[in-house]
Amino acid sequence: MALDDRTIDVVRASCGASGVEPGEILQPLWSGFGRVQRIALRGAGASSAILKLVDTSSGGRHPRGWDTDRSRSRKRESYDIETVWYERYAPRCDDACRVPALLGAFEHGDVRGLVLEDLDADYPLRRETLDVAGCIVCLEWLAAFHARFLGDDGHGLWPTGCYWHLGTRPDELAAMPDSPIRRAARALDSALETTRHRTLVHGDAKVANFCFDRGMDAAAALDFQYVGGGCGVRDVVYFLGSCLSDADCRRHEARLLDAYFAALGDALERDGHDASRAAVEAEWRPLYALAWTDFLRFLLGWMPTHRKVSPYAHELAARALASLDARGATEGDERGADRR
Repeated sequence: MALDDRTIDVVRASCGASGVEPGEILQPLWSGFGRVQRIALRGAGASSAILKLVDTSSGGRHPRGWDTDRSRSRKRESYDIETVWYERYAPRCDDACRVPALLGAFEHGDVRGLVLEDLDADYPLRRETLDVAGCIVCLEWLAAFHARFLGDDGHGLWPTGCYWHLGTRPDELAAMPDSPIRRAARALDSALETTRHRTLVHGDAKVANFCFDRGMDAAAALDFQYVGGGCGVRDVVYFLGSCLSDADCRRHEARLLDAYFAALGDALERDGHDASRAAVEAEWRPLYALAWTDFLRFLLGWMPTHRKVSPYAHELAARALASLDARGATEGDERGADRR
């Protein structure tokens, strides 16, 4: 997908540049829907910007074979929602939960794009794995983000954030063999969806969607296609599974959860929320095992050989199922409508 004259004109006007030059392609978009590309700028306040360019007529080539109308529709809607996020919500983020600024947005038929601030000058580092200190930097970002949007109804975003949400994954659920986790799928979803304290979740908070400053002391987050309402612990479990080994997840579970909830409590107080840190933690901390098991449920249908289908995940599933049994909450009913 070459940059046509209209796209070049929009990028130039959005950045106040006298000229633009397409630069390196940073990554292709999932399922072949487009790309993320750095654009060099001349005569502007910044030397570069980021262009996220989407062609909704060209996507659908899912690398795992999930090429369904539902999958393509969900992906297309995610780009619309990301635009809403950057236009309405991103300006409310500060340095504690840093995100790129939106410089411009456009749509030309099937082609749409976001022109975003390039964070590379201040946050040049990317990581595939992290040590505990690096994890805490990202958990502090997530805590600040969750506190900032606690109680927000997320109008215009996904009613439920996170890309593996059960309401959009009936195909993956149908692909699962019968098991206690499959039979508990609705109960897991209900426990996560009916929390009193709801916030906005990033929805795809893997380590690849964070960038770091040179000292690894601060982080910024990218890629908000699945931002929406929910319980913040969903982001926490997905993030930890993305950057730590099974052994490190198990070894450092208590320390990392303590760090997240301490940062969340501080952020809630800083932002002046009525909800107390104790009340939010009391509701969310017990959902850690359930949220992890909910993600395991998705993986068992989507790709049961995935490395995250691990002993630690199954240990947490045993804890979660015991918790549901204690509440009499497990259900065999796998019916339910697609909710987004």
